[in-house]
Formats: sequence, C-alpha cells, structure tokens
Amino acid sequence: MRMLVIQALENLGFSNVHEAQDGQDALDFLAKSPVELIISDIEMRPVNGLDFVKQVRSGDTSLPRGVPVIFLSGLGDTSTLSAASELDVHGFIVKPVSANQLREYVGKAMEAEVRLRDVNFYRSLNFAPAKAELRDRPGLEGSTYRITTQVVSSNSTTEPSADHQSSSEKARKAPTQGRKRSRLSVDELRAGMILEEDIMARGVPLLKRGLEVTPGHLMVLRDMRSMLDQNDVEVEISASATD
Repeated sequence: MRMLVIQALENLGFSNVHEAQDGQDALDFLAKSPVELIISDIEMRPVNGLDFVKQVRSGDTSLPRGVPVIFLSGLGDTSTLSAASELDVHGFIVKPVSANQLREYVGKAMEAEVRLRDVNFYRSLNFAPAKAELRDRPGLEGSTYRITTQVVSSNSTTEPSADHQSSSEKARKAPTQGRKRSRLSVDELRAGMILEEDIMARGVPLLKRGLEVTPGHLMVLRDMRSMLDQNDVEVEISASATD
C-alpha cells in the first residue's frame, strides 16, 4: 500500500516522498529530515498512527506542530475517527484510495489554515484499543481505538495544570459580548465557531460540545458526512469566525 501511495504521489508531481514502516520509524526519520505533509496509517506497531501524530501535535518532534496530517486507514469506525479528530488532522481517507482522492486531499490540506490547541491538550490524549464490550455498542462495531484523557502539566507529569485548558475551553469561559447563538446546518459551519452541542456519528461523539471549530474539523466533517446522525447543530458565533 505504501508503494502504491508513493507512486500515486510521484505521478501527481511530488518528487521528494519518504516512507516509514511504522510510527517509530517515522519519528526516527523526522529527527533528521523535516517534511511539509504527513500521510499516516493508524494500525502500526510498535507506535501507531494516533500516538505518532500526538507527538507531532505535542511539539515533541522537530516539525512545526501544525504540519498538515492526513490519515489513510482501513479503519472506518466512528470511534477511531472520533479519536483522530481530536488530533486536528486535515483529512481521513478510508482505504482504498485513488490518485484523484489523493490530489484533492493533499491540495486542501496544504492550503488549509492551521489552528491548534494547547500543547497539554494533545499530551493529555491517550489512545487505547477498544474493549470487547465497547465494540458491541451501536456505532462501535469493528472499532479498534477509543480515546481517554489524562491531565498533564507542561513538564509531562500527572499533576493537574491550568495550562491544560484547550483554547476552545478558554473561549467558552470568556465574556460572550459580540457573540450570538444560531442553529446551522453542518455544511454551514465555519472555522472559529464554538459548538454548543456534540456532533454525533453513529451514536458516537465525533466533535464535542465546547470545541472551537478548525479548518481540520471541517475537513473531517466532510469526510464523514454520510455517517453523521444530524444535519444541523447549535453553535456560538463570534465576530472573528471565518466567513
């Protein structure tokens, strides 16, 4: 699959494409050579794609934290996709993929504005294989990963830290002057809006209440449009929300 993706990218004009066999191999490579875009699988050992991208978003690599990331995986369950969305990725492609899909996703990822949350938010994320009882829940059939959180401080200890608040959490606590609430269709959402309710996909929260919508979230919503349980959502709109 890596060979096919590399060949497709080269056919699209990308002449400097590198490959890694797993997340650890990728981390070792990135310690020496920067890249401008990451396309990653999820199911890998010893370091899976979620934990690999977590390190990138946490600033634990030499790359800019906001480097565009696209997940390319055979895992299409909503639990895994929900976990991936917490990493503010720029797209999620379910295998198999065509050259035209790659062209579209890569082009949009490279052009997208990057809005990241606090470093400690990403460091608090723990990705664990879903247990059997979770896989029996509606919407989690075939689920491989679920997400839990653990509060960490800036020195990576388990002591709670005020800096753990994500930017969206801080935004919800800020004065609401100049903001208004509205119910919009999912297609009308724009970056900078604050979700006032969860966006559900097959019974699983995909994007949670209180989250500030980013361009990456909009891409994930586009990728999962057919799986969503709702057509509209209540949001808080600020003057700075992208038109």
